[in-house]
Amino acid sequence: MLALVPMLNVLPAVPIDETRYLTVAWEMRQTGDWIALHLNGLPYFDKPPLLFWLINLSWKVFGVSVWSARLINVLLSCLCLAAMSRLDRLLDCGLYATAWILAGTFYFAMFSGVDMFDVGLCCFVVLGYVALVTRAQGTQGSALGLLFAAVTFGALQKGPVILVYLAGPILLMPWWLPETRARGMRWHATHLAVALAGLLPAVVWALLAARSDSGLETLLIKQTAGRMVQSFAHRRAWWWYLPLLPLLVLPWPLVLRWKRVAAAWRQAARATAWRFGLVAVLPGVALLSLISGKQVHYLIPLLPGVALMLAALLRRDAQVLSVSRLMLVWLLAVAVAIYAFRADGAGGWRAVSCAAWGYAGLCLAVCVALWQQRHWSAPLRAGLIAILMTVSAWPAMHALVLKDYDLAPFADALAQRVAHGDVIAREPNEPGLVGFLARLPQPLPTAEDPAAWAKAHPDGFLLRWSRHKDKPSGMVLFTDVGKIGWVGLAPARTIGDWQNSDDDATSSD
Repeated sequence: MLALVPMLNVLPAVPIDETRYLTVAWEMRQTGDWIALHLNGLPYFDKPPLLFWLINLSWKVFGVSVWSARLINVLLSCLCLAAMSRLDRLLDCGLYATAWILAGTFYFAMFSGVDMFDVGLCCFVVLGYVALVTRAQGTQGSALGLLFAAVTFGALQKGPVILVYLAGPILLMPWWLPETRARGMRWHATHLAVALAGLLPAVVWALLAARSDSGLETLLIKQTAGRMVQSFAHRRAWWWYLPLLPLLVLPWPLVLRWKRVAAAWRQAARATAWRFGLVAVLPGVALLSLISGKQVHYLIPLLPGVALMLAALLRRDAQVLSVSRLMLVWLLAVAVAIYAFRADGAGGWRAVSCAAWGYAGLCLAVCVALWQQRHWSAPLRAGLIAILMTVSAWPAMHALVLKDYDLAPFADALAQRVAHGDVIAREPNEPGLVGFLARLPQPLPTAEDPAAWAKAHPDGFLLRWSRHKDKPSGMVLFTDVGKIGWVGLAPARTIGDWQNSDDDATSSD
């Protein structure tokens, strides 16, 4: 995954989520408060603090930048793959297949290079798997300590949802490893007790951060129970995940020899690795489907279970995986990108630096070389090729999609106005798009009543954000944010008596 490091600056900070999280981390740096989180100067209770702590540590070492913030997720993905290698040895999958399969999964590799919570959560989930398998195979105290640490860090990363991903392996241990049935209910209950105890450090942080009754209610009720029962954002039908599952595990469905899969499946079904992978995936999918709020990247911590099952197949028949077919997928992707660039015009090619394209070309050359290394294992070659395919696709992603989401020019212009002394406030619904990108020395004040604020500050400006595509007249700064809306700076005299729209920006994570 370290192949991602040179490319971390190719993609802009992606609104709305990544820009929001960078702004929270930036305000932590500005205030020096590592307990109570803030967004736009207001208490922020949507997420626990671990990712923001790690981003600030990276900034202390490497300097403040999008690149150094994203480096955290790359390192967490590397730790996740190291833990997968350990799990591979414990379950005797062979050839470290699970780590290569997980690393080559496009969705995992793509999210390893942006500031989101799911890859880090996946890392701690895998550490929890290692603890469970280690203890099931005979080790006692050290495994329980690792389980406690995994749940603690997972809860500080994204909250108690980590138990959703660990529930299957914990509760169904007598099925995936029948030898443990004779150890009694008390022995099995210990794992659940330790996992629940692992939530306590996150609870302590929550009590310290939510120093008011309203803050505690927001944190514990709205952000946890509210997401599960009647989500305030991303409410979906229970079946919403099901048609997306094949897309989540690309490229592997495209490069399997399906005629050989059935025979290998019958043999693999008796393997511990297959059974463990099954209980790591199916209960998680079921529980996540019952939770009201749904996003595709919530499924990323389930990918290690998929990797275990695929590795179990390869253990029985290495020919199940076709590396040559993976190269054909690569060539098809290149052809689609070239056609898209042609349709986009010459500007699409110029949108990315020559260095980025050179790196992408190098990745292609390495892919060809790896394809020819017949003496290497199929999972190793396929995993490396899939990783490099993902990395070398980043320039195309920038030029064809994410260049329209780059808020850096707007943020630079806003920072100049702030430095010039212009009076600027923000709408209440503005989701922290530019706080970090503009390196604001302090958050913009919030105009709770924009019309009243405009009358009180006739020479001021208001930072406006909307999901609607209709642009108000009179903006002095304006930019479309891809297909998700627009952001602009409106002079107070143009605001009039309009009221805020009801399309508040909400977290997609």
